[in-house]
Amino acid sequence: MVQTTTIKEEVDPFVTELAASGLGICSIYHLYNDEVTDAPRPNALALGSDGQGAGRRLEMPMLELKLEIGPLSFFNPNTTTCRFLMETAIRQTPGERYLKLRKSILLDIFCGIGTIGLCAAGHCAKVVGEVQERAITLYCQQVIGVDIVEENIEVGKAEEVVPKILGDMDTSLEVFVSHSQ
Repeated sequence: MVQTTTIKEEVDPFVTELAASGLGICSIYHLYNDEVTDAPRPNALALGSDGQGAGRRLEMPMLELKLEIGPLSFFNPNTTTCRFLMETAIRQTPGERYLKLRKSILLDIFCGIGTIGLCAAGHCAKVVGEVQERAITLYCQQVIGVDIVEENIEVGKAEEVVPKILGDMDTSLEVFVSHSQ
């Protein structure tokens, strides 16, 4: 999979050459976005290697999950480092703190919902993502063979969702925050 985020005129010659290279590319994702978020809008141009629609998907194992990666997926291409970061954030949380994680809320905010939110969903009482419902739905659909309960995922702009969540939250819960910049 190749992801590009740039001006269409700059990337088209590159994509044409890349698709014809014989490298076995199964997906090329073009994102031309002038929105305030990096989540793709419903009419985002996503092409498979044949130039038709979504093309095949890759499966990426991550902890006990199997993530389905396709043209509208955003993912960390360095899976070894990504896996290490997820394990460190979730599994290697020391004793008592890990037990608290089980009944805690994870705020995976300012990025829709990300890999950490998906990986931690089975280890937290609730995961809070935000920005676009469509982006969060796509992330939840990426997980193969594991039920991510979408009812446990809040949707909306972070500045609106977070105060509501924190205001309604059981004060005995601990909050873990994951955000991208």
